[in-house]
Amino acid sequence: ISFFTRSLNMKNGHLTRHVIWTSPSGKETRLEFARFLSAATPHLAMQSITVTPQNWHGEARLRFGLDGRYPTYFRCGDRALPHLRQDLLESPVIDARGGSGCLTVKTRGTGHTVSIATALDGGDASSVCEGGAILRQESVVQLKAGMPGTVIHAVAVVSSRDSVAPAAVPSTASEIAGKAIATGYEDSLADSEKVWLERWVLSDVVLEGPARDQAYLRYGTFSMLQMAPFHTDTMSVPARAYAFNRYHGLYYWDSETFLMPQYLHSHPDVAAHLLRFRYRTLPGARRTAVNLGAPGACFPWMTDSDDGTEQGPWGIGDYLWHQNADIAYAINQYVEATGDTRFMLEQGLEMIVESARFWLSRMTEDEEGVVHLHDTVGPDELDKHGRDNGYTSLMARRHLQLAGRWVDRIRKAFPDEGRDLLQKLEVTSLEMAAWKHTADAMAVPHVPGRNFPLQDEFLLAKEPMSFDGLTADEAYEKRHTHQVVKQSDIILAMYLLQDEFSVDQMRDAYDFYEPMTLHYSSLSYNTHAILAVKIGRLEQAYDYFMKAAGLDLDNLRDATKDGLHAAALAGTWQTVTYGFLGMKLEPDAILFDPCLPDAWKSVSITVVYRGYRLKMTLGHQHHQIDVDGSGSHGPAGLVINGERHELTDGLTIRSAKQIAGIA
Repeated sequence: ISFFTRSLNMKNGHLTRHVIWTSPSGKETRLEFARFLSAATPHLAMQSITVTPQNWHGEARLRFGLDGRYPTYFRCGDRALPHLRQDLLESPVIDARGGSGCLTVKTRGTGHTVSIATALDGGDASSVCEGGAILRQESVVQLKAGMPGTVIHAVAVVSSRDSVAPAAVPSTASEIAGKAIATGYEDSLADSEKVWLERWVLSDVVLEGPARDQAYLRYGTFSMLQMAPFHTDTMSVPARAYAFNRYHGLYYWDSETFLMPQYLHSHPDVAAHLLRFRYRTLPGARRTAVNLGAPGACFPWMTDSDDGTEQGPWGIGDYLWHQNADIAYAINQYVEATGDTRFMLEQGLEMIVESARFWLSRMTEDEEGVVHLHDTVGPDELDKHGRDNGYTSLMARRHLQLAGRWVDRIRKAFPDEGRDLLQKLEVTSLEMAAWKHTADAMAVPHVPGRNFPLQDEFLLAKEPMSFDGLTADEAYEKRHTHQVVKQSDIILAMYLLQDEFSVDQMRDAYDFYEPMTLHYSSLSYNTHAILAVKIGRLEQAYDYFMKAAGLDLDNLRDATKDGLHAAALAGTWQTVTYGFLGMKLEPDAILFDPCLPDAWKSVSITVVYRGYRLKMTLGHQHHQIDVDGSGSHGPAGLVINGERHELTDGLTIRSAKQIAGIA
């Protein structure tokens, strides 16, 4: 190979690769590959392959294959463990006709029908079935020296989960692939590009600063847009996106806590899809609660389907429940940001109430009237589970408060429908009183002599440890005997529950936990960056931003080969908005208090809030905000540097931050 280049156009999702290859006999060939996943047709992918002989002429054969018995290999977080082979596809059926073919399989266990249809255009194309399970295709192109030959390859993937009857899945996939070939590569790409450009209008974040930082942000946003379920609420986004089978492609609480905020303020329909997917899992959450001998619902920590079955390994679902509160928190954020109280009436409140009921079954009240949460663990999930876990207790308390608050709000906003819903859910004044009493009396132990919460009851009994001279893996191995945390759960809780803590508390907690935090989780860097901004540690905040933003592109963990870290990609956006721009949601307003890194002169961003689009350019001292939109849901205010404005279509705000007197 004498030449190689690969490039991704993040504006339209077009990936190209150019290679010049010389064979052992001296034949030099230029190969140009291009491909895209269609944003206009979610089932469609297309590929263009151009072969140009530089110093020869003759025949080129391009071969393609689909294997209906191809295995998958499970990768968990421990690299020392073997890759476990699993044969997840069964009952392959192949239809091969000329330049087109279709492989149809069923998924083992779930029984879904999946068809992959493929069509070729260019050269002399043929398709054959091999061994009953493999679809082989070939296109033969006659070439002259210096003259290119191109083959277009269209692939469509359709399943019975796509509201398509199982019997119609193969024909649907074949029709999509055939139509794409008829439309052509360039026109199909243009259709996809049009959708991409519409999405970028609401998603792009423009930095007046280092080009590297801009590339980080755009790559994170590109990835978030490509993995977003724009078209359906029957799926969520796996923790490693769709790039690899690490963690089996399962969905976690990452979707609500880390991914949803970016969608919420750029494409709120996607945020709604993520929450409606969670509503689909409610029956499974109820089953999990029954299995744990509890009422209500316990949402799964890990799941891959809309039946909500808990798929966490090692019996982790027996003691890991913080996702209940994370989902309730996300539902509240969605309704506050959109004003869509009908969602709360139709789906949200049922999820909040049912999962609130689960919490009460895990708690007891001692003789002094203090309520304790038993036998659980926080996001640092592989540590010991015990009493009054800091993060889980804080979030469970907020969950119970939200349950009571939203029952009252729905009752007032929808007198008739709300009454019917509360009767259906069998919510009583006695139960609401229990939520309030439990929230008011919950134990949240603090570090002795300090005014901030303790991560868990085991931390201080462990030996202090310095990380000097240790690799990350060596330090992580000592987490059960030494004061090492994979990620600081309390730092995350303080970011989510900013209204409960003063800046001094945040600073003291940060100084206590940060030195013992290994950041072994991809969820850690961005939350530390946000809190570092809040306490005035801008240099450290910027450093953590760079680590989160470059986690995959720079392969900081030697793990990019295992797929993208979706939460870290979304976390770069959160660090910009919730951190450097100081964004915060209030019941009837959205707040901004910008504090940019020295390396940035300004940030231009569009934020969607209650039907309005806020087109903002925020700098160190001067800001401009242009408002458009209908503002369809309730009162909407904007607070910039402490000054409130009522949002209306066409409003322009120019603000200058007062510098005098600020340390």
